[in-house]
Amino acid sequence: MVQNSPLGKRRREWLAIVRRSSGVCRKQLRAANQAAFGWLYRNDHDWLYDHLPAPLPRAKAQDLRVDWNQRDQHFANEVRRSAQVILSEARPKQVTVTAIGTHIGCRTLIQRHLDKMPVTADELRQWVESTEQFQMRRLDIVARRLQSEAVELKSWRLVRVAGLRPGYSPAVAARIQDWVG
Repeated sequence: MVQNSPLGKRRREWLAIVRRSSGVCRKQLRAANQAAFGWLYRNDHDWLYDHLPAPLPRAKAQDLRVDWNQRDQHFANEVRRSAQVILSEARPKQVTVTAIGTHIGCRTLIQRHLDKMPVTADELRQWVESTEQFQMRRLDIVARRLQSEAVELKSWRLVRVAGLRPGYSPAVAARIQDWVG
């Protein structure tokens, strides 16, 4: 009875598909024959799973342990090199952990795993500058450039050309006064 019914027809169709597709994983078999798989899944679920090919063994994950000491030394050197490049750029850019990480191409790794890289962390502390330090560096660059162009140094001009916003620290205000004289 089952042989001539739609159920028997679908079962024979599925068995023929499985025989033709030896060595193919279950997912590929299902994707290539969606109609037959879907009908049997809805109407004869147990039989279908009894007649699927055996699952292919999963590839073992390789033991990819990280040598954090080696990585730490590598990134410490990269941080030093990157900070020097950022400091030497024509247009001043603040040296931050994000700027260095982006320049190296491993921002997320440095931000998330800095606790595992003490040498890199020390190198970052040495190079990263605060907003106040960055404002002073910009101020110095602008003041030297204006002096070389023989432009009179005035506090308003230094603030404007350096791009300082109102509310800068007293240390920056003192540096402006040092340049103005």
